Amino acid sequence: MRNMILILMLFSALINVAYAGWDIQTVDAMGNVGQSTSIALDSSSRPHISYYDVTNEDLRYARWDGSAWQVQTIDSSDDVGYATSIALDSSDYPHISYWDIINRDLKYARWTGTGWEIQTVDSLGDVGHLACIAIDSDGYPHISYYDSGNEDLKYAHWTGSEWLIQTVDSTGKVGLFSSLALDTNNNSHISYYDSTNEDLKYAYRDGSTWQIEVVDSDKILSIYAYGSSIVLDANNYPHISYRDTRNHDLKYARWTGSEWEIQAVDTQRWGGQWSSIALDSSDYPHISYFDDSAVDLKYAWWNGFEWIIQTLYAEGYVGSYTSLALDANNIAHISYYDRSNGDLKYARWSPIVGYYFDTGNDGWAPSGQVGPYDPPGATDTDGHLGLTPQASSYCYGYWGSPPIQVSKNEAYRARFRMATSAVSPDRCLEFRLRANQLSNRRCWATGVVSSGDASPWGGNPKTYDLVIMPQMESATDNIQLSFDILSFTSWDDLSSWIYLEEVTLEEIPIPFLLEWQIQTVDSVGGVGDFASIALDSNSYPHISYYDATNEDLKYAHWTGSEWEIQTVDLQGDVGGYTSIALHSNDYPHISYRDNTSLDLRYARWDGSEWEIQIVDSQGDAGGYSSIALDSNSYPHISYYEATNEDLKYARWTGSEWEIQIVDSQGDAGMYSSIGLDSHSHPQISYYDATNEDLKYARWTGSEWAIHTVDSQGRVGEWSSIALDSNNHPHISYRDFTNRNLKYARWTGSEWEIQTADSARDVGRHPSLALDSNNYPHICYYGKTPIETSYLKYARWDGATWQFRYVDYQWNVSWHCSISLDSNNYPHVSYLDGGSYDLKYASLNIAANYFERGAGGWGFSGQVIPFDSAVSTDSGGHIGISPQGSAYCFAYWDSPPIQVEAGKEYQARWKVGSSVIDPDRALEFRLRANQQSNWRYWTTGVMSLGSAAPSASNPESYDLIISPQTATTDTLRLSFDLIGFHPEDDLDSWIYLEDVTLQEITGSP
Repeated sequence: MRNMILILMLFSALINVAYAGWDIQTVDAMGNVGQSTSIALDSSSRPHISYYDVTNEDLRYARWDGSAWQVQTIDSSDDVGYATSIALDSSDYPHISYWDIINRDLKYARWTGTGWEIQTVDSLGDVGHLACIAIDSDGYPHISYYDSGNEDLKYAHWTGSEWLIQTVDSTGKVGLFSSLALDTNNNSHISYYDSTNEDLKYAYRDGSTWQIEVVDSDKILSIYAYGSSIVLDANNYPHISYRDTRNHDLKYARWTGSEWEIQAVDTQRWGGQWSSIALDSSDYPHISYFDDSAVDLKYAWWNGFEWIIQTLYAEGYVGSYTSLALDANNIAHISYYDRSNGDLKYARWSPIVGYYFDTGNDGWAPSGQVGPYDPPGATDTDGHLGLTPQASSYCYGYWGSPPIQVSKNEAYRARFRMATSAVSPDRCLEFRLRANQLSNRRCWATGVVSSGDASPWGGNPKTYDLVIMPQMESATDNIQLSFDILSFTSWDDLSSWIYLEEVTLEEIPIPFLLEWQIQTVDSVGGVGDFASIALDSNSYPHISYYDATNEDLKYAHWTGSEWEIQTVDLQGDVGGYTSIALHSNDYPHISYRDNTSLDLRYARWDGSEWEIQIVDSQGDAGGYSSIALDSNSYPHISYYEATNEDLKYARWTGSEWEIQIVDSQGDAGMYSSIGLDSHSHPQISYYDATNEDLKYARWTGSEWAIHTVDSQGRVGEWSSIALDSNNHPHISYRDFTNRNLKYARWTGSEWEIQTADSARDVGRHPSLALDSNNYPHICYYGKTPIETSYLKYARWDGATWQFRYVDYQWNVSWHCSISLDSNNYPHVSYLDGGSYDLKYASLNIAANYFERGAGGWGFSGQVIPFDSAVSTDSGGHIGISPQGSAYCFAYWDSPPIQVEAGKEYQARWKVGSSVIDPDRALEFRLRANQQSNWRYWTTGVMSLGSAAPSASNPESYDLIISPQTATTDTLRLSFDLIGFHPEDDLDSWIYLEDVTLQEITGSP
């Protein structure tokens, strides 16, 4: 269900069964029907399906009329109707190509508006098997098909007066399972199989001649391949789904403009039969297909960075002869054959967690009001959900949706399309659009106070988005969407409407919530291998890394305005396995390997130049080095000596290097990582290759104590260690056996081990850091189903693991390294394996940041007097307190912050409260106000119980902002106290711990 747009249109009469997010129904069950299905959608997104009636040997056709299926027999002469293909013309009239099995002819039927007209297109020999139809801009049909007698690919098209027939390809046995699409110039594009050479081929007409090429020649195709399917994107480039019969995979090929890019979509055995492809509005492919091993109908779609695969229906033998179409909202419609029951079936994506409200109330109800209001809720003449003040200068009322189920650890976007009936666009509006989590009354809200062109007046409706991440203990919960009118002001048109045109709720992938700013640090040559990061006292990053092009050790650091890059060592092939640590004066110390001499080396910056030393030259030393500095800024280094396969340790005494063998039992010491405790004693995690275990060594002050931490399967590669405030070790590492990211920590008495992430093929190159709560943060490498990689980030929040995708461009994320700043924000260095550049990602680069005290913020106003309206608490937080008033309103404003058009920003407020009792209610609002046009974005919380952001458990609230302006404008961020209720602790504070605003740069 992940990542699929979820919109339930007013189509409820269609629904018979809701299964796994899909509405599935039986279209025709009269006999053995439903083979050779083909689907097309009309201008109202209603399905039309052609198919074969095996029982009566007829061509049949079904269409949805808005309330029921209308089913017809089109051709019942002899045995006809196998291998159907349907297309609709501009009048939504169906055209169907099919095979006359008895006479071995290609036939064609079309609806004229009053009846069916049937023609024999080609009767020369054994022709017409596995045909595919498309309709051009003149409404004329084009058909590709197989000539079985001559083993050729043929093509027919109607000129307006006759059928023109051509042989497209006659080289060998070619033309099986063809699929046809027409481009914007009505030129034909055909995918098909070359059975002689076992290749996927592609033919297109360039206006006068046929051009033919091989798409995939990996000897993957056979007569049992069960279909290719082709579609064209906005550039008229072809996209093809097909089956690899040698490996039994579903594959996908697309033309990039210069070459064919080929991917394996589903590699489960016997997948990919009867595939059908369609492109959504972003030109992302969606494919329906049959999994013969599980005898299931499956559906795959590309979300911009990975394939998402679903099993639609897993009961019985279902899913053969699939055909897919997407409607204008990118909703999938699939026809297919239920072999277990001999029925024609139809599936339409219809959300379990999504709703669409277009006209009337559709389950929405007026839920409450404050102040005079007449009427509390109604609809306008077009049936929109509407609210109006009806001559009241202040009113409050709202419409609430039915409860909507959401899932834990998922993200959602609520989208509200708003307008007003106000004649003048200068009328001011204030309303709120909310999502309220019902179990804990946690709310997310957005609203607009607008004037001028920013107003969503009748002729210019606006769309407002709200990103929701439910917080809950159970697997599912319910939310309610609300449409609130907060107030009209004295100059408003008080007879006007504010109304909803539509509301949607969609589940979105976590990458849509990217908070990272990504920079390319160095792109000169192949650079970035073995990157290691450390942060200085200003939280500026310093990175050591390997320059593979020049075989040098390099170093980059951020000066506050730019990256300064140096070559540290260029003597031979140097710089592998780098590790960096910073001196108390922010000078870097780096351990690394000399690949030429096979030595462990060490470099440090003395303030004017690099001082370089050979630490260990005995055998093949220096692999997997890791460095840490003690209280004297003396370096301690763990590393692997490959000659004797030992874990070794070196430390600087102040005058010389002292070297020890830590573990020589078997092949031990790869992937070492070092940390120093408060006594400057080293603790080292590493991999035992002999036993394939994660191991840990600790210096007691007199000897090395060695433990096996994890021995369940092949575990322990790419270990990374960090020590908490109790000197207890925490280790991240790779579980190779299960392809998971694992995490182990010492509790003081035992090792506690968790699988941090078990998504597909994750956990390579992890790097671990601990925050001020001793909670782990890990960056690591993951792979998608198509074997491209991404950089991922996980953190423990005290109860669960939270995940973010940092970078998901092709093959990023090798050798990542993480460090946390004083605000617990992660900073990550890594190699982009696609471009072979050094990259850096952070959360707060170039952010406007307000932490404690006023920081330029000013008190802006109040409604209803209350004492000591604003102040700061003893901790210096910006705070607001009602001080004995049952209702109050006040807010703090930030200084103006410049923003740019066409960019997205994320505002984040960290809010706490001095309320002692967590059952006390809070109501506040966090706003971003675009100053030139009074456009507001808001979020706020009314919360109870454990959801309350208490002093000991402050919470962060995010708001995505898309300024609407010609070039640049300014924002003010606000922190508003809206109201306390009679049951509240009226002496309490609501306060800010920090506020950030940052540009979002990684939107997919």
